[in-house]
Amino acid sequence: MNTISSAWPQHQTTSSDHATPAQVAAAVMAVLREMSASKPSEPSVLGLHSQPEAIPPKPDAVVKSDTQAFAGSLLLERHAVDLPAGVSELAIAPKTVVTPLAREILKKRGITLRWAGAANWPGQGGQNAGEWAVLRISGSAQALAVESTLAGRSGEGWDLVGPTLQAASAWLVQKPHRHLAVLADVACITVWQLNQAGLRATEIRSSVELERVVQQFAPQCIVVEPPKLPIHEARQIFHSWRRLGVVPVPASIQDFLSAASREARA
Repeated sequence: MNTISSAWPQHQTTSSDHATPAQVAAAVMAVLREMSASKPSEPSVLGLHSQPEAIPPKPDAVVKSDTQAFAGSLLLERHAVDLPAGVSELAIAPKTVVTPLAREILKKRGITLRWAGAANWPGQGGQNAGEWAVLRISGSAQALAVESTLAGRSGEGWDLVGPTLQAASAWLVQKPHRHLAVLADVACITVWQLNQAGLRATEIRSSVELERVVQQFAPQCIVVEPPKLPIHEARQIFHSWRRLGVVPVPASIQDFLSAASREARA
C-alpha cells in the first residue's frame, strides 16, 4: 500500500469528493512521523535509503614524547641533526659510540644522553666490569688535560698507574680484565713496547674507529697521542672504550697469540 495514501482517513470517496485542508495537513504529518521513526537502512517514501549524517573525522592526536631511542652502534652528526623538535632526552645502548660533533650538537639543542639499561651494568658508578687505569708518559699540556678528565678529582674514576711503562705493564698482567689508557708522545713506539711485553695494544686516532678495533682485537691497552688530537676527542676515545666494557678476545686473535707463545717457548 502506498505510504501516503495509507495516511488518509478511511472513508468512502467519489470522484467528486475533495480533500479538505485539515486532511492534507494530517496526511503530511503522518508521513513525517513515519519517516522520523524509520531506521537508516529502511526505504523512505521516495524509495531511497537514508544515510547517516557524515561526521568529519577528527585529526589524529599528536603523541608528544620528549624521549627518543637510538639503537645504532655509532651516533653521528646527521643522527643528532635529524632528531625531531621537542626531544629533550636521547636513550642509547651502553655500547653506542657518540662522536664529539654529535655530542656537541645534542648539547646545543638541549638534548641529554641517557644510557639505556645502565642500572643493569655490573660494577660501581654505572661502569662495566673490569679495572681501568691511565698512564701518562707525555709531558704535553694536552696529555695532562686528558689525564685530568679521566683520573682527576672530577674525572671519570680511572686509576693512575706508573710511573713507568714497565710498572704499568706489570699492573696490567696481574689480573684479567684490566685495561690501560696510555697518553704518549710517539704512539707507535709505545705500542711496539707493549706488544713486546705480550700485551694486546693498539693506537687509536679517532673515536669513529674505536668500536671496530675493540670488537676485532679486544685490546688491553689503547695508546693515543694527545698533542695530535683535540682534548674532547681523546677523552671520547677512552670514555667510549670503557662504555664498551670487557670484550672477549676473538678466537682468531687467541689462536695467533697461543701460537706465538709456543714459538717463544721453543
